[in-house]
Amino acid sequence: MRNKTIRHLRWVAPAALLALGSCQSIKDNLEDCVQGIDLRFYSKTVCDADTLYPAAIDELRLYVFDDRGLLAAHGTAEAVRMRAEYTHTLEVQDGWFTVVAWAGLDAGTFDVAAPRVGVTTKDELLFRLRRTEGRAAQIGEGRVYYGESQPVFLPDPKEHGSLFRSASVNLLEQTNRIHVEVEGLPSVEEYEIVIESAAGATTYDGETTVDEPLVYASEATAAGTLLTASFTILQLELGMETMLVVRERATGRELYRGDLLGTLLLKNPGVNPLCQHDFTIRFTTQDQCQCGTYMVMQIWVNDWLVHSFDTDLE
Repeated sequence: MRNKTIRHLRWVAPAALLALGSCQSIKDNLEDCVQGIDLRFYSKTVCDADTLYPAAIDELRLYVFDDRGLLAAHGTAEAVRMRAEYTHTLEVQDGWFTVVAWAGLDAGTFDVAAPRVGVTTKDELLFRLRRTEGRAAQIGEGRVYYGESQPVFLPDPKEHGSLFRSASVNLLEQTNRIHVEVEGLPSVEEYEIVIESAAGATTYDGETTVDEPLVYASEATAAGTLLTASFTILQLELGMETMLVVRERATGRELYRGDLLGTLLLKNPGVNPLCQHDFTIRFTTQDQCQCGTYMVMQIWVNDWLVHSFDTDLE
């Protein structure tokens, strides 16, 4: 099925498609022939055997860049139904083009830059996670996806008439869900779990950009001696420090601080951040001196022991 709900980009209407045959036969009017890209979407990581069509995607932001890397057109597709036969037909002029697609950029969570045709480039800032006094907006159940098509060439319609090229976009998730459990603490309500990061902004081409530091906070749940908290954060990348911190609320004294990706998740040999987006991190603690001074004894990532008291994290 074809979706025609898009702004700023022209969709090819059925009437125009029916006129293609006559367009090819009227030589004097070839410059008026419509051309475009038949665009399909799917999702497949390097770990997937089969192609997926995420149900979480119901809206797409589309950005068309020319061979100079400048924005040629942009728009939104609404009421999206991801499936194998789902196709968007974009009408564009002749030349080389790539289509960049983003999904999940909720206006209440992200500040999205206003695109400027003929000016905006792929490496410019697309969105920034909203924050209040340094605390990131809650992404909650939201999932962000990004993908880019291969270059597509459309020849001059004056010489070739109407022509439509096919292209596909592999939409890969750009968010992670982190569930943290801390066991063995007395008065668990006196502790909090936060994630600190400088990776709160992204460019059109999916590159994370260093931004003002922000804190992902979560409403922690305390039950007995178990403290739990859950977060949804932007994609983790090596070199972009994102710290997991367990600390006392009143004093700020830290029970634990470590890099979420390099020090924790990647210590589990079964973790591939390109393919996995849901993680459970579990800490066990113990009073080492029977004096009320608690220390982390073990750390587990998805049921894999990555640290014990006798082995330093390196």
